[in-house]
Amino acid sequence: MNKIHRGEIASVAISRRNDPGTRNEVIERAVRLLEPH
Repeated sequence: MNKIHRGEIASVAISRRNDPGTRNEVIERAVRLLEPH
C-alpha cells in the first residue's frame, strides 16, 4: 500500500513541481494518504 501511495505522491509532486502555490496542497495530500484512515 505504501509503495502505491508513494508513487501517487511522486507523480503529483512532479506534475505540480513547477507551481509553488500548490506545494502545500501536495504535502497535505501526502500526509493524508500516509495517515491511517
